[in-house]
Amino acid sequence: MAGNDETWKILHSRSLIRDRHIDVRADACETPSGLRVDPYYVLTYPDWVVVVAVTPDRQMVLVRQYRHAAGKVLLEAPAGSMEASDVDPEAAARRELLEETGYRCEQMEWLSSLYPNPSMQTNRVHAFLARDVVRVSEQQLDPEENGLTVELLPIETVLAGLGTGLIGQSMHVAAILQAMTVLPVLKPVGERDAASRSDGSPMPPLSQPARLGDRETQRGGDGMRVFGVDFTSAPSRQKPITCVECRLDGGTLRFVEMHRWTNFDGFTGFLASSGPWIAGLDFPFGQSRRFIETIGWPLSWEGYVGHVAGLTRAQFYETLTQYRLPRPPGDKEHQRFIDKSTGGISPQKLHGVPVGLMFYEGAHRLLESDVHLPLLRAGDPSRVVVEAYPGVMARRLIGRRSYKNDTRSLQTAEHLSARLDLFDILCDPASDHSLSGLRIEAPRSLADDPSGDALDALLCAVQAGWAYGQREAGFGIPPHADPLEGWIVDPVLLQVSDQGGTISPQSEMT
Repeated sequence: MAGNDETWKILHSRSLIRDRHIDVRADACETPSGLRVDPYYVLTYPDWVVVVAVTPDRQMVLVRQYRHAAGKVLLEAPAGSMEASDVDPEAAARRELLEETGYRCEQMEWLSSLYPNPSMQTNRVHAFLARDVVRVSEQQLDPEENGLTVELLPIETVLAGLGTGLIGQSMHVAAILQAMTVLPVLKPVGERDAASRSDGSPMPPLSQPARLGDRETQRGGDGMRVFGVDFTSAPSRQKPITCVECRLDGGTLRFVEMHRWTNFDGFTGFLASSGPWIAGLDFPFGQSRRFIETIGWPLSWEGYVGHVAGLTRAQFYETLTQYRLPRPPGDKEHQRFIDKSTGGISPQKLHGVPVGLMFYEGAHRLLESDVHLPLLRAGDPSRVVVEAYPGVMARRLIGRRSYKNDTRSLQTAEHLSARLDLFDILCDPASDHSLSGLRIEAPRSLADDPSGDALDALLCAVQAGWAYGQREAGFGIPPHADPLEGWIVDPVLLQVSDQGGTISPQSEMT
């Protein structure tokens, strides 16, 4: 039983630490039974707010950010501390939602006001439900929030992951569970799909295999895991390796989850994970035949990648630099056949977009993981990795419009407009603009990422899903492809060579 007679008397109190974030004090207390407790530490924080934000298509808006005390990057709901300018908790919740995610809602619903740790903390956590949120602006992050990213996941995915630690913040888990008592009951996926099709809207043209020349995309792949990976040679919290996980069911490629790896351990762990799966990775798996033969490296993919694995990053950099410096202009760096056809740069490139370093960091990890690399190396057939290049598909869908930039000051409204157009064309249920023969189902919020990494990863997944449909025909790699150099998988690249085996220019493929 609790009441005033249960309240401890504070004999005296002293402040130990006090700033704008926290006030730590030590109380000397006396309990109703006369027991003296001294010191008893009390932490005074501002009240906190947490927002369970749901889009009209029932995606939950989440944020991923580094938490220093835990030493981990955690997936959470948008949240933060109340500030002096906030007139009430709802105002703080609206501000935090907009600042962290760029999303806003018309009506916000209070869920609860609970104590996060009433034994030592004075503050409360105010939880709110924001329905039908829409993106209205870019993020407005504080300096210490640099690297915070926005992710959207289906409500079902979030709920299924609560028991396995998908959401690492206990107070946010409580808010999500409270929101589920207010939101309409979720229907099973099959029932929702059936309901969405009952309005008589036309189904996408996927009843027949997509044809390209004399080849066709095979149906099937029920439940096949398909991954698209936007790679970087220097993963960090600010620029992680971004991976989109999908499921291939019949002719539909469905987004499941986003993964971000801030170091190479996450990437190598993924490569080692049990199959069956197929992944499209956005970095050059090989070097040009001209370069390999001229520099004198082993004349097999396994041989020269094994040689590169024995070099430090600095030694590799110096080797490519010393090769380039004495050569005449126009002959310093060499493209592979497939690079010439796609407008890609040389995999020797060390500056600008350093695809040479991406090759260095990525290729030897493929070799060491024993994955199956069609054309290049036989490995575990349940783990298939193909080289993808999202730029090929992006140009086919929106031309040469610029849609991304890693530098925040250079990110524009035109970039966002281009990303949204790219997404809408890719996922148009009425037409197969990607030429993949697949219906693409993914949250439109993937286009929110101004770096374009999330959207590029999705494009890589589409290329990998198409390659899986071509598995009986070399995973979409034509017979004339060079096993020393590698090949990029994409529907239009089946037709890039003429009878003489000459690579056609990119302009002829669009």
